[in-house]
Amino acid sequence: MTRKRIVPATMGWLILPLLVFCLAVPSGRAASAAGGDIRVALFISARGTVPAVTMESGSGLSVAVQAGGPAVGTAPGKPVRFTPAGYSLIVRETPDRAAALAAYEAAAPHGYAELLADELSGRTVYQVRLAGFASRAEAEAAAGRLPAAFGAPAVAGPLYASAGTFASADEAAALQSLLLQQGIRAWLAVHPDADGFGTHSVWFGEAATEQELERAMDAVRQLLPSAAVHRPDASMPYLLAVADASPGLGSAVHYKFNRTGQEIRVTAGGAPIKVHERYGRTYRGSMAVTVHEGKLAVINELPLEEYLYAVVASEMPSSWPLEALKAQAVAARTYALRQGWKYGIAHVSDTTYDQAYNGLSAETPAAVAAVEATRGEVLADASGRLVEPLYASNHGGRSAHPSEVWGGDAPHVKAGVASPDDSAAAGRLDWYRIMLADGTSGYIRSDYAAVTGAKSDSGLPIVEVTGDGVNIRRAPYVDNAANPPVAQANRGDRFVMIGRDPESNAYSWIRGPYSAEQLKAAINARSPGAVRGSLATLEVTGRGPTGRVTEVSANGVPVKVSYPDQYRSALNGLPSTMFSIEETGRYTVLGAFGAKTAFPRPDGGLAVLSGDGQTRLSGGEFYIMNADGFVRAATAEPAFRFIGNGFGHGLGMSQYGAKSLAESGYDYRAILQYYYSGVHIVKE
Repeated sequence: MTRKRIVPATMGWLILPLLVFCLAVPSGRAASAAGGDIRVALFISARGTVPAVTMESGSGLSVAVQAGGPAVGTAPGKPVRFTPAGYSLIVRETPDRAAALAAYEAAAPHGYAELLADELSGRTVYQVRLAGFASRAEAEAAAGRLPAAFGAPAVAGPLYASAGTFASADEAAALQSLLLQQGIRAWLAVHPDADGFGTHSVWFGEAATEQELERAMDAVRQLLPSAAVHRPDASMPYLLAVADASPGLGSAVHYKFNRTGQEIRVTAGGAPIKVHERYGRTYRGSMAVTVHEGKLAVINELPLEEYLYAVVASEMPSSWPLEALKAQAVAARTYALRQGWKYGIAHVSDTTYDQAYNGLSAETPAAVAAVEATRGEVLADASGRLVEPLYASNHGGRSAHPSEVWGGDAPHVKAGVASPDDSAAAGRLDWYRIMLADGTSGYIRSDYAAVTGAKSDSGLPIVEVTGDGVNIRRAPYVDNAANPPVAQANRGDRFVMIGRDPESNAYSWIRGPYSAEQLKAAINARSPGAVRGSLATLEVTGRGPTGRVTEVSANGVPVKVSYPDQYRSALNGLPSTMFSIEETGRYTVLGAFGAKTAFPRPDGGLAVLSGDGQTRLSGGEFYIMNADGFVRAATAEPAFRFIGNGFGHGLGMSQYGAKSLAESGYDYRAILQYYYSGVHIVKE
């Protein structure tokens, strides 16, 4: 660990020393559980990214161009934004702020929009851009897709020239001001000098081609013959400050950086760092900002045990028994350590593709206590190697067999183990399934409606709404994105009830109904070409040892996926593969003398008449009652509901099962032994 010489700064730029702690990472290991750091990808190409990232801290930020390199400081609470230098489309340039804002709003739906403001020749000139393109060809292709109203946008690029390099920010600012007064856009850059110490330059150009850059350099040489105009090293790390006036950015400082080989280091003197684009979450430790696989990557680096504080709290409710939380801590620690450099520049991501990590605000005293009580403990096999500690939210009553999930082996997980997962359903309210005026069905929660005791003409119960503005949904659970309201009802409204189901939860659930078009799109997105023509039938045609779905056929043809667990995403994001399919477009009608007619039929299916006996109903649902009074919804067109159990892949430890076991007296060691075989808990 060394401290670099730092050049003093003015103009509000505080150049600060940055202390960087380096970790030697053994092959296949993320960090030492005794106190090493782990790198967690908040944004990375493999797990989703953004074109820009904005950070702030209540204590201010220190932003270093690279580990151990020169740094700039920001004031407490002042945001700083980072974008990789690249190609942009200039869609509007004007001194009229209102016109610029209108152009920004028009451009924003077409990509990552920026509104830059420079003081040129004594007045503010705004540039509206679509930015974030990695190449000129990519930018030009995007220009070709823009509406004609945008005209022919000019392309700006990441090729810069320097008008001079200085030891102080004041000297650099004076030259920048001179160029701006002459109508030449110029920016202050901080970068290492030949000895690695901090220095300041005035850059200009932002050219898309070498020829454009040469013309810009000639123009500055003619204007300032004494200026030391030159091309900076293209591989040099830098922070280039641009004047960003984009709506919502406020007073943020905006830095562009070299998209090739640079990793910016952001610290806050031990204070939390807020990342705006990651749901506004705050994080311990430091941040690294770089480009990986052509996309912006943001990495949170922090001590492993402190990372686990948030993982345990993000993965398991802190109100659950401490022994369950401790089992989660050991499993999460083992998982993190086992990953190695999974993403090339990070060990894990912050999503459930690895394990959930929601930052400092997720931490709770109970989660911290569970981590500290098991500090350094991991699951290992008889030879001392870390095992793969798979876990999921809820196994639906029985753990999965590896063949039902990924088609291969998963050592050390117990398959087919009875898992006490039904506590997820405890205390859930029933939802009443009711007939709606448009001919479809929906669900209303039982605490907003009452069974009146009255009956319909067909003998079905009548329910009455007991509140105002009550939402009715297609499936019995609240999710405004995946299951939005389809109608509203008010106090006194009455509906015919055709059934009742418990509120969907991690143990038992209902999804849908989905139209044939919805499911065809979802299936073909995961298995291109699996459904040709209309989707008429969808059936489970294979199950594994524990009853999970291993094959689904569409129109009688198996839908090919890489492994069985992919059926969850192929069928519009199902919670698990322990499900059955209800096809509302297929049914059998009994006629006189025992005659049976199966629908759909080639002649168009069942004709359903309205109450006047004349109008044939189309679309929506109708209802079939059997001799026992059971009613099911049917549709003239194919539609599908999924009824299932469990949440997640089902391998290894069930988190709900761990909760129930802890409540029945198991300690965390016994819980782990219950779900894993041939494992030992050891100190790493």
